[in-house]
Amino acid sequence: NNSAAAAYWGVRRRALIRYRPALQAIKVLVESASLHGRSALPILNAIAATMSVRDRATMSGEFPKSPPGQALRDRLEAGRRIAQSCVTNVFGDSANNAAMATSLGTVLAIGVYEGALLTRPGALGRARFCFRYGAAQVLPSVIWLTKPARTCCEAWRVEAKPLLREVSPRRELKVLGAQTLRSIVAGFLGIAQVMRLVDSSAAAASDYDERVRNGHEPLFETGVQERVVRLAGRESDVTELSVRRFGAHIVPVFEDFSLPSVRRTLAAARTAGSGVDTPFGWHVPDGAYSKMESWGVPPPTVDRDGDGTADYDLSRAAFRVKREWLLPNGPNRRALVVEADSSVGEQALALGAEGADDLTLQECSQGFRLVERLATEQKALQADDAVIRVMLADASRQIRSGGGAAMSLRALVEEHDEADIIIDASAPLIHSIVAWAETTGSGRYLLFKTENSEYYASVRSSLKARGWRVADFEGASTKQRKSLPVLVYEETTEDSVNSIESLLRKNEVNSSMVCALLDSVSGVDELRRLG
Repeated sequence: NNSAAAAYWGVRRRALIRYRPALQAIKVLVESASLHGRSALPILNAIAATMSVRDRATMSGEFPKSPPGQALRDRLEAGRRIAQSCVTNVFGDSANNAAMATSLGTVLAIGVYEGALLTRPGALGRARFCFRYGAAQVLPSVIWLTKPARTCCEAWRVEAKPLLREVSPRRELKVLGAQTLRSIVAGFLGIAQVMRLVDSSAAAASDYDERVRNGHEPLFETGVQERVVRLAGRESDVTELSVRRFGAHIVPVFEDFSLPSVRRTLAAARTAGSGVDTPFGWHVPDGAYSKMESWGVPPPTVDRDGDGTADYDLSRAAFRVKREWLLPNGPNRRALVVEADSSVGEQALALGAEGADDLTLQECSQGFRLVERLATEQKALQADDAVIRVMLADASRQIRSGGGAAMSLRALVEEHDEADIIIDASAPLIHSIVAWAETTGSGRYLLFKTENSEYYASVRSSLKARGWRVADFEGASTKQRKSLPVLVYEETTEDSVNSIESLLRKNEVNSSMVCALLDSVSGVDELRRLG
């Protein structure tokens, strides 16, 4: 979609694709279009039309920096939410409220009885004084204190002599007994409430942290400008990298927050400055992208359109889209960017193979539409604004209908207008392999070490189309292993790193001519450790 590509470049201005530098992204776009028999010239013309000289010179891909003091504001907002939850826990229990009211009423009644013992029968204002005296003793009773009756009279400007009586030893014992009973009841009440408050505070903090970790806590509504919603499926290695680079400017939507890769993304969000108490993403169950409950929309209660049935109110959803999230797109115009990572990280080199993506096309489409509806209902998206849908997927992957007809993912997306921009997840991989191999001067011949036959077949076929020969590493001679570039890609990132370490420890390959393909950015740190 040429106009969408131009708009996407216009709103980002500094980077067309966050997964690669802008110039490389344009080159990959050209090559991807050429691979599919399309002319890339209209796309490049659309991009060039929106680029200024300054844009070309400052294509760093950076978002606006957060204002000073953002971390403090985040902590205060987290504290406010925890305190609100604590108050709800303490005073939201009707049984506890009834018990507390009964205890307070008992303390008040004992105080009133105590006031009656201290006053003259029939004295003017006696009833009012007894009630005020009883109420004044409630709080001091918690710590076994009593406000003297004469002090109360002076404070309330009531003449004590005609009101208070001379207390006999016998009556004084009754007064002391009432004070003791009042203090016991209030003391136990105070201790119980203090303990309940401590427990509720700990529980509120724990519950809040659990909601953040599980993607159920609404994002903070202030502070961060220009945010991109990323539908990440079950796991997304590219999202982990994006969060490391851009922090809270990426809002990932995951299907399972318990996975280690998602936990790493949470850790990356904290490292990037989000803070341990800051919600960083949202949870939507697998296959539930079109369900209102997945986005925190309350159950329908009001008939909004007059059809006789209650309707969902998306403006009250827990997932809030703010206008500040939208990226500038011309005078008084903004664009909401929604991305979907449909690639499968651990099968990145199964190019064009039939199989299930992490995110299906249906899930991407439903997610795009729900986010747009949420933004519209919540007044974040206005009439002149645009929604740009970006999909990262293996564009050449074949999808078969129920009747057996086959169509590439790219063709299907274009036919049904399911996305504005398709970023081919496979083209940058092959491009990067070729770019690395050409630096080795090996005469277009390399060795590929993998235990996955599908990876081997797809890479060999793709590189053959570019004039490269690929041979199995295990069948190569010792001389070939030392003199030819070696590409390593195993079933998992951990396996690839381990294979590289084994090859280097045994000095089987030239360290300057070996390359590992890693699905997860965490593997890069392990390779750096090897030196």
